[in-house]
Amino acid sequence: MSGIFVGFGRIISIKSKSAEELGTEGNLLELGVSVDTGERKREGQQYAPSNIVTIPLWGKRANALTPYAEEGKFVFFKGHLAQPTTYLKDGEPRAQLKIADVDELKIVRVVYDSDSSDTAEEKPAMYRDWE
Repeated sequence: MSGIFVGFGRIISIKSKSAEELGTEGNLLELGVSVDTGERKREGQQYAPSNIVTIPLWGKRANALTPYAEEGKFVFFKGHLAQPTTYLKDGEPRAQLKIADVDELKIVRVVYDSDSSDTAEEKPAMYRDWE
């Protein structure tokens, strides 16, 4: 299955490999991004359901983004979706969301409304490109 996928989520994992390790010309930066499914948190659940999307970046893109990529930061991305099948330890197939070709990726800074006194309940007031 392949199609255009546009998403917004939080970086939860970062894997970086050099060109020497890979035996290629360019470095690899692979981001694991948690994307909200739109479902509400059910009673007894700690978090609302989310999907993990893997975003691989190569060469110049990887080099440019590496200093700024940190777990917990938000990203906006657009790219072509590939759904490779992986297998669990018990042999069961499991679909995996992976962006095969990234068209656009921006690290985004969330700015909170400063009028709120309870920081645990703050809601994003606006989104701005990260500089």
